[in-house]
Formats: sequence, C-alpha cells, structure tokens
Amino acid sequence: MIEAAKLAPHWNPQLAEVHNKELTKGNRNRATLAVARKLVAYMLSVEKNKKDFHHIESDQSA
Repeated sequence: MIEAAKLAPHWNPQLAEVHNKELTKGNRNRATLAVARKLVAYMLSVEKNKKDFHHIESDQSA
C-alpha cells in the first residue's frame, strides 16, 4: 500500500494535491500516509457500494 501511495500522486491529480498539501507541512512520510488513507477510502467506497470504480475527472480549467 505504501508503494502505491508513493506512486499514486504521479498519475492522479487529486492525490497529488493531497500529497502536496501535506508536503507543505514538511513531512514526506505524513504526505505518503495521507495518500495511502485516501486510496483506502477509495477502495472501501467501491467495495461498500458494490460498484465498479470510475475515476471522475475534475474540471480544473474553471
């Protein structure tokens, strides 16, 4: 999970935002754990709803 959390900010802008927010506090490990928590939340929501995971792109140009 930690390795996935280290890689996730490179391909997901929402997770990159979470990571960068925690990095501003000055702790790389805290940033990685925050991303890992977000990944777990995504997985649990998919499992709970018994639905396929569909990534929703946010419109960041607005």
